[in-house]
Parts: sequence; C-alpha cells; structure tokens
Amino acid sequence: MSESASSAVTEPFVFSFDLTSEPLVLEGLQRLRAEVQSGSRARDQFRNVVESIPDEAGERAIRRGIGYWLLGRNADALETLKGSKSTMSEYVRARALLGMGSYDAAREIFEQLTHEDGVGPASRFGLLECHMNAGNFDAFAKALKSLPKSLQETADAHYYHGRLAEEGGDHEGAIERYRRALEIHPEHRHTLFRLAYVLDLRGMDDEAVRTYEQLTKLPPVDVATVMNLGLLYEDRGEYQRAIACYDAVLKSDPTNSRARLYRADADASLRMYYDETQERRDDKLQQTLRIPITDFELSVRARNCLTKMNIKSLGDLVRKTEAELLSYKNFGETSLNEIKAILGSKNLRLGMLPPERQAPAPETTELVGSEILSKPIHELDLSVRSRRTVDALNIRSVGDLLQHTAEELLAMPNFGQTSLNEIRMKLRTLGVDLRDSKGGGIPGLDIGLGPDLKPVGDDGLLGADDLDEDDLDEDGLEDEELNDAEEEVTDSAEGGAGAPGEDSPDSDDQEE
Repeated sequence: MSESASSAVTEPFVFSFDLTSEPLVLEGLQRLRAEVQSGSRARDQFRNVVESIPDEAGERAIRRGIGYWLLGRNADALETLKGSKSTMSEYVRARALLGMGSYDAAREIFEQLTHEDGVGPASRFGLLECHMNAGNFDAFAKALKSLPKSLQETADAHYYHGRLAEEGGDHEGAIERYRRALEIHPEHRHTLFRLAYVLDLRGMDDEAVRTYEQLTKLPPVDVATVMNLGLLYEDRGEYQRAIACYDAVLKSDPTNSRARLYRADADASLRMYYDETQERRDDKLQQTLRIPITDFELSVRARNCLTKMNIKSLGDLVRKTEAELLSYKNFGETSLNEIKAILGSKNLRLGMLPPERQAPAPETTELVGSEILSKPIHELDLSVRSRRTVDALNIRSVGDLLQHTAEELLAMPNFGQTSLNEIRMKLRTLGVDLRDSKGGGIPGLDIGLGPDLKPVGDDGLLGADDLDEDDLDEDGLEDEELNDAEEEVTDSAEGGAGAPGEDSPDSDDQEE
C-alpha cells in the first residue's frame, strides 16, 4: 500500500460540530448526525467521543445522551436524558421515542415544543411523523394543513403532502409533490425513497432505478433501498447487479431470509443456459408446424379424412399417432404412407408432439364459486414481479390464473419460487390453488393453509419490521462496486429517528 493510501485510511474524521463544547443548536446536531452516519469509520470515532464524556449529571449528561441518540442508541439516550428538562434534551427524547415506535409519548413532547425557539419547526414535522407512523391520517392531514405559511413551501412539507397523496391513492399527485421537494432539497432521503417506490408502482422502472441508485450514494444506505433496487435489476435482466445488492444485505445480516431467497432466484436466472442455435431451430420448427395441410398435394380420400378430423396444419398432424389415423373410417395404409411421405420431407413424424391440452371440463369449475372465478386479478394485490408475469400471460381474472400450473408460471422469465409462493398464498386465502400439472382440473377447497400464514410481501418489497439502517460503500452501488460492497455494513437498527432530510428513512418509510 502506498504512503498516501495508508495515511488516508488512518486519517481521523473531522466533525463540523464539537458535541463536547459547542452550544447545543439543532442545525449543528443535524449536521453532526449526518456525518456520524456517513460510515463506520466516522461512527467508530464518534463513539469514542461520546464515551469520553464523563458519566455525571447536568450538562455533561445531556451531551452524552444526545451523543447516544446520534449513534442510534435510542434506549441509552432515553435513560441518560431522564430527568433533564432542557428544550434540546426534550426534543432528542421525542426523537428517540419516535425511533422506538412510542408514537403517543413522542407526540406529547412534540406538541409542547412546537412554539419553542430553535426546535419549533422541527417539532411540527416530528408531530406529523408521529401521526403518519401511527396510521392516524385524519390527524395527520389536519396537522399538515395547519402548518405555518413559512413552512408550507419547504422540502419537508412537500414530502408530507406527497405521503398524504399516496395514502389517498393519488400516485400522480404524490410524484408531483416529491419532485417539488427534490427541487428544494435534491438529497432529501425520505423523498427519494418514496419517489422511487411510487415510480416502480407506476411502471416507470428506469427512473425508479436511477432514484434508488442516487440513494445508495447517500450513506447510510438502508436495507429497503438495496432490496428494492435488486428486484428492479432482476426485472431488467441485470442479474449480477441484483446479486450484488442481495450480497450487500447478507453481509450486514447473514440471517436475512428474504435476501437469501431473492439471491437464489437471481442466481438461478443468471445460470439459465441460452442456446442461440437451438433457439433458431425451434423458431424454424414452429414456422414449419404452422404450414397448412392445403399447401400439399394429397389424394381426395386422405384430404377428406384429415378435414373431418379437424387437422388443419402440420402441427395438428404430428400430434396424431399412426394408430389414431388408422382407426378413422376410410383411412388406410395408402393414405398413411402418403402422410408419412409429406412429413418426412419436412423432417417431421407422426406422434412427435403430445396432444394439445384440453381445457378443464365445465363441471370442474363448478367446484369454485363464480364470484371467485370472476374476481379481477388486480384485487389479489400481487407484487410487481408477479403482476408482470400474469400480464404477460394475459391473465385478467382468478379463473384465468387457475387454468395454469406452477410449472407454466415458473417457466416465465424473472418468475421464481418466491413469486410462485406469493401467488399460491393469495389463491389459498380464497380456498383455491393452481391447476394440477398432471391435468386434474381446478381443485376444490384447500384447507391446508394455517391462519397465521401470510404472503412474502404484498409488493415484493421489505416490510417495515424487516428494516435496519446500514452503511454500504460510500460511493454507493455502482459499476465495479456492485461486485463487492467494500465497506463493512454495520447494524444501527435503533437509529431510524431522524427528521426527513436529516438522515436515512425511518422504518415507516419502507413499504409494508
């Protein structure tokens, strides 16, 4: 290693705010929080700073408690700040409570701080966060409307207006609000995540990928961003990049079952062998099989027999065996030899393809109610990947889906075991399942589904309970860095308590 490279590794991180001595102002703490969370080197160094603050009451206890919050140690922050009633310590306590999911307790503190100098505007946005995370959207809308005029045109306000539009199903309105927020604050982390997510839902994959990639360059990078980006890479056929995303998550948490499952799907897709020569042969065969029988000179008897058997093309003919043809009235050895000669000229033979599968008999579908069969497929609320597969198969209703087997779905591009499990879970909640691959028709009620079984994920995304805030390589996941996330990913599961724009998205910002 060169001398310059060695010195770059050991050079201490220079923080822009001195927690041990400078006046405690929110702007300085927000800036320091972003620096602390920028990478493991900065975090390790700051941890030493916090531990160096004497563990005693008064001003030093407040600074130590704030330091714990900046490190994402919310429980330690609450314990250390207990009993302190300064404005800044109360604000940090509210943030720590919010990060731990104690929304009511956090809300009470934020309400008391909304008119305090220095933390009033941030407390108003903290109050909005409490209502939103608790799912109380009536109170959320009311508090958002009551924001002072001076705050209505901030990036945070546009972000929350976007969240409200999302909740109401107005994705176009949400996208417009998120873009306005990014015009004001291009690196607003919460906004970037929600914009990427909504763009993905709207099928605007290229822009969604670019937005997620932008987030990977703003450490710390959270798990949801990397997982969602991996899924989009898979949908684009960029399996190496998808695998790199899942590997980065697994490096942080080797027990993440979802990342392991998705990685296996991507690896299987990557290993699929494509034989271009065989593909051309198959295309040529299909063209040959579509040739009409009328293109060949046949005897009147042979032509009449084939017409009565509803054989219109060479494809229909090669699905018949010699025995089937000879069993037909007036069809003898002479006609058979005539047929075999025609097929031989095209390198075909009788019986080379299996008979076409017959549609299930009408009485089979009577096992399932017509209300279930006619249910639109979009009401199953499938993930993006599963939805694209059913669209490609022109599946519009549950009845259409039940005509297919698991093997047929798995044969579709970018459709793996995870997606199959999701579809089967959704169908079993309706008491039905996919058609048996052996041709058993639509099965009846399936009573094998336990009451606690749930789909892997409603949108193929990580749920809120699965998220940690982790640091990846400071340059993000791009080009050669995709093959190896160089900086060790470290866990800060308790650290999701920052206001929008301060740090990484809180757990509520990840789609369930």
